[in-house]
Amino acid sequence: MPHAADGRPERLVACAKDWSDPSEVVTGATVRWRDLDRPEQALIGVQYNGIVLTPQPLVVRSADHWVWAGTGVADGDRIPGVVAGEADGLDRASERPTQVDDVLLSASPYPAQQGGRRLQGTHLYETPGGAIVFATGTLGWTMALNRRGHRDPRIERATANVLDRIVGRDRVAPVSRES
Repeated sequence: MPHAADGRPERLVACAKDWSDPSEVVTGATVRWRDLDRPEQALIGVQYNGIVLTPQPLVVRSADHWVWAGTGVADGDRIPGVVAGEADGLDRASERPTQVDDVLLSASPYPAQQGGRRLQGTHLYETPGGAIVFATGTLGWTMALNRRGHRDPRIERATANVLDRIVGRDRVAPVSRES
């Protein structure tokens, strides 16, 4: 195992996107947290549940939550193309974060490469100590922040709301409809 300059073992998180594991010989086999009886959902609130065949709208849920403040969204609103790439969702059989105030901010059906339809979920929870854990639940969220043709001011405002809360600023500005 490689070591840092101070002698401590370095930690490596790798994500192999196909069946071959490029670093198995050097660092050991890549495994999924859930295969170690530690589902990622217990930490982040949702977990990977599929590859999105074609971009789908993000379907807003809990529109009265502070994350959506200033965005102008209502429950059931559809934000085009945000659910794309990979998606996360709730797995009813897996452990969830405990002793937290949590909310599901979207529930978006999508056609999965693995077959059938699945449900994407954007999730947030706050711990009693004030920590915030936010999971967009889709790789398409980042494209809605700044990629030409994908940008959406509602996603930008929601992201700013989360970041403002994390750093201790609570401000809500009206959403701009220009993109």
